[in-house]
Amino acid sequence: MTEPENTLVKIICCQKFEAEAPSFPLLVKGLKKNKISLIEVYENNKKAGVTNPFFNSPDFTNALNEEKAHLAAWHRDFLLIKTQWDKENIDYIFHKSVGSFPYMSDNLDVLVRTTDFKKAGQILTQLNYVSLRNIQEAHKEFYRKFNADKSFVPMHLHERVCWVVPYENIDHLWKNYVQATHDPIVFHPSPDDSVLILTAHCFLEDHVVKFFDILFVKKNINPNTDYEYIYRTAQEMHWAKSLHTAFIIFQHLYMQLFNEPLFPEKVIDRAWKEIEDSKWISNKLKNDILKRNIEMPFKIPHLWTRQHTALRELNDPSFGNIFQRLYQIFSGLADRFIHLKLKMKNHPGCFISFSGIDGSGKSSHIKALHNAFSTCEIKSRVIWGRAGSTPLISLILKFRRLFTNSKSADKTTSPSTQQYKSPLSLWFWRKLNVLDLILFCFFKATLPKLSGKVVIADRFIYDSIIDMEALSKTPRYNRLSYKILKWFTPTPDVALYIDVNPQEVYKRLKDQVIKEDLNKEYQAYKVILPLMNPKIYNNNTAFSQVSEQVIADTLSAFFSKYPEKYRDYKTVSFRYK
Repeated sequence: MTEPENTLVKIICCQKFEAEAPSFPLLVKGLKKNKISLIEVYENNKKAGVTNPFFNSPDFTNALNEEKAHLAAWHRDFLLIKTQWDKENIDYIFHKSVGSFPYMSDNLDVLVRTTDFKKAGQILTQLNYVSLRNIQEAHKEFYRKFNADKSFVPMHLHERVCWVVPYENIDHLWKNYVQATHDPIVFHPSPDDSVLILTAHCFLEDHVVKFFDILFVKKNINPNTDYEYIYRTAQEMHWAKSLHTAFIIFQHLYMQLFNEPLFPEKVIDRAWKEIEDSKWISNKLKNDILKRNIEMPFKIPHLWTRQHTALRELNDPSFGNIFQRLYQIFSGLADRFIHLKLKMKNHPGCFISFSGIDGSGKSSHIKALHNAFSTCEIKSRVIWGRAGSTPLISLILKFRRLFTNSKSADKTTSPSTQQYKSPLSLWFWRKLNVLDLILFCFFKATLPKLSGKVVIADRFIYDSIIDMEALSKTPRYNRLSYKILKWFTPTPDVALYIDVNPQEVYKRLKDQVIKEDLNKEYQAYKVILPLMNPKIYNNNTAFSQVSEQVIADTLSAFFSKYPEKYRDYKTVSFRYK
């Protein structure tokens, strides 16, 4: 055991320890990597009278305050969800909880009954959560909610406790779950089910053992532990050898770290007996895993644990005949290899357009949406173009300036300030803009979308049509050239119009805009909106509320393009992650 592990053990056990300032950041990092609650560590050591400069250091106190804020935010967010679920009588279990609110994971794992699974997801959607279908797993869905100003608890909604395949006795789990005494919104599995769930997740899903894991098991082991139920469930679910293997590893780590056994001796004796005929397991334990120097988190060979999972699937006749089981195993391995190991994060192409008067808030909404896509690990690109500022027109204007003393307008200049006195020059200017817009959209939107890119357009063809018609004494938005423009440019998958009163824009940007131009532009949008057929958002209200809805609607539309990856537990689509 290394010195950092030795110090972490003393902190966890509320023992006096020696630590100097240079090691404080490493200790905080070690506690967080092992999913140890800083709140619990601090309170326990305080009660035990253990004092050390570490607990008063900026490294620890800053991390502690961040954790308290994190817990409060997740608790608050889930309480709003619970309120809506209660109206529909939806029961739930925090199946990774040992009796407290499970805020230490990367997301909040919640189990609901199969009969409530669809309704629970619909309620999350009504609360502006989005189902991230680029993270599809069998019998569970991942939800996130986005806002320009804050983050929300990410929800992992389960109808079965499974990682690739299930490992629990679902009927026993629902029959024996309990409510926490100190936090009434926490419902968690019985101790026996908790041991099964933690063991399967830690060993077969994560392939790593943290301090949290062995302490979690310790809290659930007591003189009344029903080991026969635990063994029977693992046997019926075809992962008994994996269970016994994990128990041996847990026992080894706990003994080395805390100098006492985790399980009774008879449990470990039985574990060795159960695996003795599987040399690929016992030899790996004896010759490799149990001989390593302990560094926490303790890594378990990934491919070796995948063998355990594959055998669990192969030995379970509920997955079909032998050929169907082999297909399930190898198709799942192939899918994970393609998308996780090779990191081929391909996704559907999507074209999104934002329209609205100058200063309406399009750029702010686009920035928030772009950030939301990034959080979902979806790359998106933003394009900007308006009549008079696209590449061909800009080039012509550049040459024009070489032979004249005129100065071109910048990209925020209203087209109405650029008057063309001759009807012929105006006609030619429109045709040239239409051609340039067609080329611009083809290269910047159509081709990227076809190659699987997400393109967000700050202004689109209808915005440019309004710009061009701003130069006309009698605006006409149905000219043949505009119809051609529409035919040769992509139709947005999501078209959004940010509606804001010109007076509000003028109040904010009075030194940057001309009031008469804003009013004229706003009226033009009212005329052209039926042709655009966009989804309209009232941006006169609080930006964060509007942004939340914009992001939820747009991401939902994007993720609806994803096919179902699984049919029961079998992979049926390899196209996207």
